[in-house]
Amino acid sequence: MARSREHLRVSVERFEGVLRGAVPVTVLDVSRGGVLLEARASLRPGTTCELTARAADLALTAQVRITRCSASGAVPDGKGGRVLVYRAGAEIVSMESPRPGELEEWLERRKARNGGGSAVA
Repeated sequence: MARSREHLRVSVERFEGVLRGAVPVTVLDVSRGGVLLEARASLRPGTTCELTARAADLALTAQVRITRCSASGAVPDGKGGRVLVYRAGAEIVSMESPRPGELEEWLERRKARNGGGSAVA
């Protein structure tokens, strides 16, 4: 049986951030309960760390727990070679900004703009 998600999840573009103040990540989608990240470094499941990320219309600062991570492909490294890219799911443990109500409003606006989200509560 397919597992439904607990929270509305929306895809995002140009949402860049860092984990632990040092590991660059791209946020691929966001929900009230978590994020899907892409990074050029493997992220250890079970690790809890600070995520800070910014899109044009949202700044996110949260403690997240990495729940899964796997290699998703390879991209050019800018030096003639290729580098692995990892995708990681992360649960939001606590959030400094935005406030939960503001995040829900942002998710609803993005859902409307994108023609719908990819999950329902």
